[in-house]
Order: sequence, then C-alpha cells, then structure tokens
Amino acid sequence: MVRIHTTLAGCLLGVMVAGMGCSGNQMSSQDIQKQIARNEAWALSGEKKPGYYEFAHDGKMYVVGYPETEAAVKSGKKLQSFRKGIGYGPNGETVTFEENKVGLADILIERYEAKHKKAKA
Repeated sequence: MVRIHTTLAGCLLGVMVAGMGCSGNQMSSQDIQKQIARNEAWALSGEKKPGYYEFAHDGKMYVVGYPETEAAVKSGKKLQSFRKGIGYGPNGETVTFEENKVGLADILIERYEAKHKKAKA
C-alpha cells in the first residue's frame, strides 16, 4: 500500500511540476507537499471530488463543492460544516465556504481566489 501512495505522490508531483512551466505559476516545495498530502487524504477518505458552485441566497454569498449542497442551502437548510471568509466578497461581503474533514474549504477558497484574482491575506 505504501508503494502505491508513493507512486501516486510521484505522479502528482510530476504533473504539478510540468504544469508550472505551462502556466507560469511558481509553487514552493511546501505548496507541492501540501497538495500531495491533500490529494492522498481525498483518495483515502472515499469522498467524491468537489466541483465549484458559487451562488447568492437570501443576501448571503456561498461557495460549495457539490450541487446537492447548493440545492439544500437554496431550500433553506443550513450548512453542517463551513468556514466564513469575512470581507471576501467583491464588495467586502462575507462568503461562506462549505467544509468537510479533508479540507474542502481550502480547495474552494483557492478556487475562489483564482477566479476572483483575490490575493491571499
């Protein structure tokens, strides 16, 4: 089992390094290791990979990883686990990011920042 994870980590590292040259982004070795650890955690968790769903509901902004979560929030249910990004909205609004045990909010925040070209605080 360790050999499979090591091979998977090596493949992911190769893909990330190859991708850096194409995109012009520079990732530190710490960022690469964090990404590898996150990918391994997702693989072991059995959670399905998240998408990106950004929407407003009842005057609040949300970013969630699954269409089912978006539908639940729009039907009036509250998120079970979340992280608030105070001042993250385009006009300084608070944005609520869906969270889970394997770092869903981290992924959604990174995607939000990339989409909105928001600098990390």
